[in-house]
Order: sequence, then C-alpha cells, then structure tokens
Amino acid sequence: MPAYSYGAAIDIHRSFGQLTVLVRNDGKVLKFGTAFQTDTESILAAKKWCKEIIENNSSPKVEVTDENFRYAIESTGNYMTPITLLWGGKPSIINPNIAKAGMVKSDIIDSYILAVHNLTGTWPQSFIISTDIQTLRILIAERDNCNKLATRCSNRIVNLLLKFGYTIARDGSVVKKKAVREFVEDQISDLPQIKPLSDKIRIPEDGKCVFHDLYDDYDDLKTRVSEYDKRIMDKIRSMEWDTEAGKVDGKRILKVFASAPGIGPLTAAVWLAYVVTPMRFATVNKCVAYCGFDPSNKVSAGKVTSNKKRKGQKYIHTLLCQCAHTLIQNHTEAFGQWGYQLKCQGSEKKAKSALGRRLGVALYYMHMRNEMFNYDLYLIAKEPQVIDIPIEQLCELDPEFKRYMKAMISNGITTTKQMAHLFHVGELNNIKGFGKKAYSLIREFIGNQNKYRRLLNNSAKEEASHAENSKDC
Repeated sequence: MPAYSYGAAIDIHRSFGQLTVLVRNDGKVLKFGTAFQTDTESILAAKKWCKEIIENNSSPKVEVTDENFRYAIESTGNYMTPITLLWGGKPSIINPNIAKAGMVKSDIIDSYILAVHNLTGTWPQSFIISTDIQTLRILIAERDNCNKLATRCSNRIVNLLLKFGYTIARDGSVVKKKAVREFVEDQISDLPQIKPLSDKIRIPEDGKCVFHDLYDDYDDLKTRVSEYDKRIMDKIRSMEWDTEAGKVDGKRILKVFASAPGIGPLTAAVWLAYVVTPMRFATVNKCVAYCGFDPSNKVSAGKVTSNKKRKGQKYIHTLLCQCAHTLIQNHTEAFGQWGYQLKCQGSEKKAKSALGRRLGVALYYMHMRNEMFNYDLYLIAKEPQVIDIPIEQLCELDPEFKRYMKAMISNGITTTKQMAHLFHVGELNNIKGFGKKAYSLIREFIGNQNKYRRLLNNSAKEEASHAENSKDC
C-alpha cells in the first residue's frame, strides 16, 4: 500500500517541465499529468493546479498547505532551483541516475516514476539551502576562479620566459619571490640594468608588453582574491549558525574552527558553506561520507574483495586532504604524527585520506557542540604506555624484532619505552633499514601489550623454573 495519500513529481528542463500527480481515491490510485513552461507565472500556476488536483480527487480528502506540500524533482543542474524556490514545501531532489525507469525513456515516464517514488515515500526530504548560503557559495566560487586565473598568469609567465631562454623560475616563483620578480621586471623594462648570462638571452621589445599585461592581470586577480576573502569572512560573521544548543554568531563559529589543527579560514568557510549545519546528518558517518570519506566495500563470502571511495562533496574533500598533507609533512603535533606513522607504513594517499576523515569528524563535533578542539579527547595524542624492557629482551620475546635490534641500538634506542616514544613522535623514519614492515611490527607491539605482558610472565616463570631445577641438581 502507498505510504502517502498522494505523490507529485516533476521532470524539469530549461524551457518546460512535465508534472505527474498520483492520488489515492478509495483504494485506487488516480493519475494526472500536465506540461508547463518555466516562466515564473507558469511555475506558480502548475503548483496551484497540482494542489487542486490533490484536494479535489483524494479520498479521504487531503488538505495541502505550503508547509506540508510534498513533491519529487530530478536534480538537473540549476533548472530545479526556480521550482524549489517558488513551490517551497518539502521537496525530494533525486539523482536521475538512481531514478531511471529502464531502457524506455521519456519525460512522461520519468515524471511518472518519480511520482510513484513520492507516493510510496522512497526518497527522503532534501535539504534546501537559504539565500544567504547560496550567496556565500557564489562568493567562494568566484574567489577560487580568480585564484585559478592568477595561477594561470603565473604559469604563463614562466612558460614565456623559457621560450626566450630564461630559467630564472628555478630560483622561485616569478610572481611571489621578490628577487626573482625584480629580475624579470628589470628584463621587461625599457632600460634593463641587470645583464642576463648570455647575449643570446633577451626578451624582444615587441614581446615585453605581454609580460607587463600578465603581471598586471596577476596583481589585479590577487587583489580581487583578497577582497573576496574579506567579503566571505564578513558574510559568515553576519550570519547565525545552528548548533546542538541553538544558534551562535559567525565570529564564535570561526573561532571554534580555528582551534583545530591545520584548519585555516578557507577550509572553515567552505565547511560552513556546504555542510551548513551538522544537524542535517543523522550520524557523523553520514557527514564524513558527504565529505567524500566513505569507502564502499564489496564483500563476498565474508571477505572484502575490493573497496571504492565515493566522491562526496569534492571541494570539502580536497581541502581536508590538503590540511592533512600539511600536518603530515610537519608532523609536529599529534594528528600530524599519527598521519606520518600511517605514511611510513604504506601509502601517503591513504594516510592523507585517513587523517582527512579524522579532521572531518573533529569539525562535525566541534560544529555540533560549539566546542573548541581538545586533544584530551583523543587517545592518539597520549604517549603510549608500554612495558619497559631492554631491546635485547624484546627480541627474545618476539624474534621478528631481531633484524632491527642492531639498527635500533646503534641509534641509541635501548629500551621499548624509547622505541614507543620515537614511534609516537614520528622519528623512527630516520633509522636506516626501517620501513613498512618495521613500523607495522612496532605498531602491533604498542597496540597489543597484553600479549607481550603474557610472554614476559611466561619467560619469567620459565627462568624461575630453570633456576629451581638447577638448584635441585
């Protein structure tokens, strides 16, 4: 039986939309359909027609208001936005790839299938962003576009310099490093003061105007990037943001995000612009899946045969991975040290993804609870507690360590406590001969202390028994 009294759905295009309405009437399901143009008056007229069809043909009678009006619509770029703005209500926005009916395709069939889904409650209500959030997203997108164009100008300058024999870009950025830029600007001036290394290396007079234009464009674009950064921050500060305990002002939420390791103003702005509120996600796992950190496993006979990461929100995913990369490169604090350990054990890409996911989880709870970042909540930030025995004794307990004993002792590591500390702070990578297997072995030792305590107790008992037998003899 249908879950709802009616289902309404739209297959929308640039110039027209196909509307289908299914209505329950004394055990039957009546079908109605119409096409409409996408001008404002026609969209509002289609909404009115849809509501009248439902109210006049439903039995038991259903009263449709602007607040409880349900409908489904295909996600087709920005063509759906005027519908959701003018119709309001509780829309379900569906990806066409998962709503397709089969091999036969037409606008009427697509609209009908969506109406069936809406009638039976197949898809949940979609989250609709406000005008303020839409404005914030536009500002961020334009800021990034200006930044990309500025980078293009910089790369173009390097490319053109090489065409005339200049390799000065090897010494640094031609637009950011002061000494390099001053040299290039001297070479494109009317009276160069600095001579190049060879008489054959010259920028022709007719070509200097291109360099001037590229530098002017770069400076102008970078100025616009700075202006957009200010507008983005001002927009965030002027808004109120949802948390578990109620709304907080933008200044507070930016301060909260700034307390997280590796999170800068741009990452915080993009998080707010696209996540908007953590309450829209039922669990933290759904939030990080939205951020692109959701490995989907294929399981056969109880074993994972392969895994593939879903795309999620590309912008947030990219920025969180960049933050993770910076933390891993520096590895001066707990998150970076943890990610650096993963990098030493295998793939840097996997380490960045794992640390990026951990950052996403941290931002979710910080946003939800309106709390500053605190390492006291993380076990990875605490020094590992291990049995303190000589390295030689560890090799007796676990022969796998024997191949690394000489390297550790020669580098001043004589006890397991020293070994665990250097592993925790990410300094074992400097030891020659230490690779993926060594890191995995030490990680297993730190994480499985009960096993090694048991081996140590058994060894002590054997020694005691051996001593007693020797005494009896």
